[in-house]
Amino acid sequence: MDVFNSYGYFLPKKIILGHKIYRIINLIADKNSTEPDDKSYKAKWTNLDDFSESKFEDILNQWEKYMSSYKFDLSYLVSINGEFIKKNELENWIKSCLECDLDSLQVIKCKELYPLYEIFDLSLRQEVVSALQIESILEIDNQAEFIKRNNIKERVLMEGIVPIKDPPYSYSVKFPFYLKSNNYQIFGKLITHDGKPIDEVIIKFEFMDIYGFLIFMEN
Repeated sequence: MDVFNSYGYFLPKKIILGHKIYRIINLIADKNSTEPDDKSYKAKWTNLDDFSESKFEDILNQWEKYMSSYKFDLSYLVSINGEFIKKNELENWIKSCLECDLDSLQVIKCKELYPLYEIFDLSLRQEVVSALQIESILEIDNQAEFIKRNNIKERVLMEGIVPIKDPPYSYSVKFPFYLKSNNYQIFGKLITHDGKPIDEVIIKFEFMDIYGFLIFMEN
């Protein structure tokens, strides 16, 4: 558990380094609205000369068209470090990124994730496989192909411990990555710091979606 808590449950075979600005928000779309027809527009900048004013305006206009059906503040984006970047500051932000040295690059995307336990020694891997009830998977190079070929409908996606403090008795849990659907089940139990179960408290999991869920505790 210490390893999983420190490094997560998956390791990427490939990572992309760079700088990124983004926004994350829960959006409610107007049911009568339609998305733009043209979704093929793409742009790639490799140096500051590519960052022409016309291309910059085209990208911002395209983004605003996509977001026009949502109640969304389009005036700023957020960097990985939590810095707010206003629209009129984007050109300076990009220039500063291009002038930074390589040590300032950050992980902005991970690809080809595989379970962290696969890097353990064989004996420890077998213990994890037994605990997760994944039979014969160590001999299969392609895990997805194994699951498909053997018609496995259910598997353990992740496990972990949520620290519980004083009331209120409801807690929000966010997944380290988004799931493809909310078709999953959660099992949990309240335990003490030394691992002893507390049977007097009922644990309920509600509002489960692809982003996470809520934990409720009742005496």
